[in-house]
Amino acid sequence: MPGWLGTVQVVELLSVLATAMPVAAAVYVFAKGLFDERRGKARRSLLEHLGRAAAAGGFPSALILIVCAFKPSLLSDVPGINLQIALGGLSLLYVSIEILFPAQSKPTST
Repeated sequence: MPGWLGTVQVVELLSVLATAMPVAAAVYVFAKGLFDERRGKARRSLLEHLGRAAAAGGFPSALILIVCAFKPSLLSDVPGINLQIALGGLSLLYVSIEILFPAQSKPTST
């Protein structure tokens, strides 16, 4: 990779993103949700807090997969990339099923 960022630095950056950033993002979003709830801003169930934390933890993984799409040789250097690829595939499968087979909504009677 020409320019100011060499391949070694990219691999090190991706390793940090792959391990530390998903955990940090999930913990931050979970803690912020609890903090907002304590201040009375929002009332959410534990399931909603966990869902938001899981979604935030997936954001860095999505960035890693996008970077690796442009430089596939990095895939072998990122630890735990197989799990991220599998989760990306599951997400795509879920979205496809939701769009192809939408839930039937009941018509509202007025």
